[in-house]
Amino acid sequence: MHEKTCLINQPAGIGDILYCQKIADYYTDIGYYVYWPIAKSIEYLKNYIISSARFQKNNEKKYDKIVELEKAGIGVKPEEIMVSKYKLAGVDPVNWKKYLILNRRQGEELIPREEKYNLICDRFATFPNYYKIKINPINGVKNIYITYEHTPFHWCAMIENAIELHFVDTVFTYLIEKLNVKARRMCLYPRKPFHDKIITKSLWDKPWEYME
Repeated sequence: MHEKTCLINQPAGIGDILYCQKIADYYTDIGYYVYWPIAKSIEYLKNYIISSARFQKNNEKKYDKIVELEKAGIGVKPEEIMVSKYKLAGVDPVNWKKYLILNRRQGEELIPREEKYNLICDRFATFPNYYKIKINPINGVKNIYITYEHTPFHWCAMIENAIELHFVDTVFTYLIEKLNVKARRMCLYPRKPFHDKIITKSLWDKPWEYME
């Protein structure tokens, strides 16, 4: 018996992959085996989320349906790029974060050494091809900068316990939607020089202060 197969084409952009998990669930629910090949540099991702998709190619190399999420943003306004992925797939993006299920490996997570600290992420895009913006140090307590020495998932505990979060709009913004954040202030910065505004505002429930 032939089993229906679906290819989701979005091999990179960890934030994009986290955001679009509801799409994988939708096609699984209507009877497809969903294949979602991801870039080798982020293969670790499959260890940190629980997904209905298989993060690999179909060995038969044939698919009954192909969902080209990577091409969804062509020709649309920047603030519509992420939602356009759902539009292309024919899925409602409402409650997208409900379908993002983290597999927290708390034994691997970085443990805060300081009782009070600010956490800063001034880099975006997939390592090693990343960009960096300027975020000035915040006075009062120690400033800790996120680096690429660890995966985004290793920073979960540090994020949850920081006094302030100062982040460029990147994968962490999606991850933070699922975390129990204690920060008294959360500041989100645009991806300069590409964008002077935050283009993902409509996606967030967390109380971000937009630094535009």
